[in-house]
Amino acid sequence: GILNNALPLIKVSPFWQQGIQGIIILVAVIANVLVKRGVDWNNLMRRKI
Repeated sequence: GILNNALPLIKVSPFWQQGIQGIIILVAVIANVLVKRGVDWNNLMRRKI
């Protein structure tokens, strides 16, 4: 993907490449969970009204 191509171009070591990819995946999962919770909360608040 983009990361596999970009990180070697900016001369990031293979060790850090894996770490950076892991952090990006973790951030994406956390963002997804927070967005989902926000959508669920908004739907719940609409039902109460």
